[in-house]
Amino acid sequence: MKNLKNTLSQPVAAFTKALFVLLFTSLLVSCGDDDEDVVPVAKPTITELEVGAANNKTAHPGMDFHLEATIEAPGKIRDIKVQITPTNSGSGWTFVKTYTGYYAGLKNTSFHEHLTVPADAAVKGYDLLIIVTDELGNRTESLSTFNVVKDATLPTVTSLKMEPSTAGTQVNVTGTVNAPNKIATITVQVQSSAWTRDFTLSDAESVGKTTYALSKSIDISAAPAGHYHVNLKLTDQAGKAITYQVHFDKK
Repeated sequence: MKNLKNTLSQPVAAFTKALFVLLFTSLLVSCGDDDEDVVPVAKPTITELEVGAANNKTAHPGMDFHLEATIEAPGKIRDIKVQITPTNSGSGWTFVKTYTGYYAGLKNTSFHEHLTVPADAAVKGYDLLIIVTDELGNRTESLSTFNVVKDATLPTVTSLKMEPSTAGTQVNVTGTVNAPNKIATITVQVQSSAWTRDFTLSDAESVGKTTYALSKSIDISAAPAGHYHVNLKLTDQAGKAITYQVHFDKK
């Protein structure tokens, strides 16, 4: 009887051992297949970069400086860093800012900002570096150059205010426009990721003037809640233009 038990137990043990090996091998193959199915997330991309108005790569002391780019980040944007330094080092305007808030968490966006150039910024060439980092740590850089130049004939707006009303139904725009080459157009763009509208503020009263007291209201009652950029662009009859920007949140 004892020999019979031993005889029966041997096949059972062998079968159990074979089954364990088969299951372990299947597990390894399964894990290997899972690893092969993992697709790496693409790095962020920076395209359609505009440095200065209409990408003229020019900035002016004491004025707003237009910067825009299309950014795509499959891994979602963590932050966007902008760095400005004098070309070939040396003294001059330096600027470093990291943008998160509005842009963080987005997979694609139009990065649109207006930087204030210091009134005493040195007239020379500058390097502009944009660095986009996603939530996975992937990072992409884009380097460009521009010049700071002085131009006493540029149109300007002093005492400018662009403020939403208490009810959030309109934006009130006021200021004094000065245009040595005479006013051609005054336009405003109200922009968010979900809603963008363009408005023309110039009319028969302002076109052709060298000085004009601007006081207009823009209807934004149709705009949904969100974060907005308001860009006022002043163009003179010589084709020179300058843009001013403010931000506001509509609740």
